[in-house]
Amino acid sequence: MQRSQDAVGRHPGATGHTTSGKHPGDWRLVLDCERPGALNMALDEVLTRACAAGEGPVLRLYGWSRPTLSLGRNQELARAADLEACEHLGVDVVRRPSGGHAVLHEREITYALSVPASEPLLASGARAALRRIADAIALGLGRLGVRARRQVCGRGRDVPGTAVPVAPCFATTARDEVTVDGIKVAAAAQWRLRRALLQQGSIPLSIDSGRLMRVTGAVAGRGMPPVGAGAGILRWLSWDERQPAHRADALIRVRRRLIESLIGGFEETLGVRLRPDRLRGDELAAARELQSHVYGSTTWTRRR
Repeated sequence: MQRSQDAVGRHPGATGHTTSGKHPGDWRLVLDCERPGALNMALDEVLTRACAAGEGPVLRLYGWSRPTLSLGRNQELARAADLEACEHLGVDVVRRPSGGHAVLHEREITYALSVPASEPLLASGARAALRRIADAIALGLGRLGVRARRQVCGRGRDVPGTAVPVAPCFATTARDEVTVDGIKVAAAAQWRLRRALLQQGSIPLSIDSGRLMRVTGAVAGRGMPPVGAGAGILRWLSWDERQPAHRADALIRVRRRLIESLIGGFEETLGVRLRPDRLRGDELAAARELQSHVYGSTTWTRRR
């Protein structure tokens, strides 16, 4: 991924400052830069706890300063990651506040949506919110001609307290995830607080299946479903967009178009207005403190 704001692009009209004239349907939109994985996780928690304390919803789109394998909150480290392979390949390992399976973050669009429990989005519960967010992503991709849909059948999601499968996230597809031609193109996991919800999501532009299988220890003979080498949303973009994707400047343009379309999908599906904003100094300071004591610590990463 490219560094700085080009990692996620800019929404038309974004200035980095809060837009005045807010109304109840306004949500913050933070188009963030690439950051270390542990700081990204800390920021997502800080923004979600702020929602629980009474602040409004925020959608943060961001990147990763290094390739990073993120584990679900309750995954067993030994069954989800091969730490030796991660070190050899230069891949960091973090543990998310949300659940789900392991995700390798490289060339992708990552989002985190933090919402207070008072928002209409959560009126029918977290599962209904997950479905609406999936519809928003599918609509956004559809604006680019990608025939994305929310998966309405298939296995359910993991029940808390059951054994976590060893399969990495993009090796399986669950009900209410976003797919194209039956292939998962967007993953999501939630963290539910009493007064707020965090949904973290990954939309890969492309997936290096061999690298993914190596860092998760997902090798032949362990009952592992394959991840297609062509997985990733670039596969379904038009030829004119896809052809030069190996060039950094072209990849930036593709990412910007995707983000603009996704923002439109969120606004139309959820009936909100996303107002460009930037992270405040106090939010960054709180996140760096949390990074130091929690997400950057081996105690948290190796807690299971």
